[in-house]
Amino acid sequence: MGGNHLFLAPCVNDEAQACFRKSVIKQISKEIYQQYTDQDYGPEVSFWAISDKAERYYQQMSSGDHILFYTNSGEYTHAARVLDIEQNPQLGKEVYSSNSYPVEYIIYLEDPFRIDTPSSKIHDLIEYNVDYPISFTKVSDDRVEKIRSKFGTIRNYLAILESGELELESDELDEEIQQIIESTSEEPILTPKQSSDLLMDHSGVRKRKLSIALRRMLDKIYDERCAVCGKRREHPTAHGTEAEVHRIAGKLRENFDIRNHLLLCRLHHWAFEVGWISLDDSFCVLTKNAEDREGYDEFIELEGEEINLPDRRQFWPHTKYLQEHRDRHGFDLDESKIYDDFK
Repeated sequence: MGGNHLFLAPCVNDEAQACFRKSVIKQISKEIYQQYTDQDYGPEVSFWAISDKAERYYQQMSSGDHILFYTNSGEYTHAARVLDIEQNPQLGKEVYSSNSYPVEYIIYLEDPFRIDTPSSKIHDLIEYNVDYPISFTKVSDDRVEKIRSKFGTIRNYLAILESGELELESDELDEEIQQIIESTSEEPILTPKQSSDLLMDHSGVRKRKLSIALRRMLDKIYDERCAVCGKRREHPTAHGTEAEVHRIAGKLRENFDIRNHLLLCRLHHWAFEVGWISLDDSFCVLTKNAEDREGYDEFIELEGEEINLPDRRQFWPHTKYLQEHRDRHGFDLDESKIYDDFK
């Protein structure tokens, strides 16, 4: 079952770090990757490639699992959720431009994110008595259970590492929450090159605080429920729900505008991510016209359904972000569905 497994990927030598920058940090365009696969992962996708020596881990991996990347001395700097996997050495060789770096299997990744966490902090939790992973490896199930018993899911744990929530007290977020609220009166920023105190690229403590504040606000205004289906699922033994933060305009990775985010269950987070569904400007669901694909019958039932919106209109998704998502995934919007008072 996807989401149960955790893998460790060392990128310690110069060649591995170069490959990491080429295919994980820098996304691969559809124009390139579809020369080597029939799959459609949207306009751009990240991936990591492993050699045939790691075939046993490839066989155990599935969509929803997670990978931690060890790229700095003493630190895991990035994490990502597995989107899909396939045997495709040609794509890896094309992107890496190397005959010496071993490539056999491609692991497509869903939006890698920074965690910047000392390896000792993670290894102590899972009782992994090494400084760093020597080769691509799978964390044993009994070690992963130590994460689940404390945080509920691997995803919850990585979200905490991303935000640094364990290191922050609630009263430290007042300023960030206030700034997120005030930013809703500003015009959306659709390119990273435009400057804004709140929406510019951030790192360190500032980014951590904004991430935590945004998540807490979304949990509150959506009542920890999926905006599409309205369902709320709790972990059976640990604190936390299934709901995940979804960024609408996907290319704006450092954007903390609450109008560019939704709270979604895992299914509908994935459906938005890959372009199965989108929203029109009246906040009704649009479904991709792909009748020949598995899943269409389920998603078409959502067509025309209005999502669950926050009580305060200032927190509703902004139509400019929705337009970016539709354009990115090739939705043709029926102009008759756009209402003037939502523009």
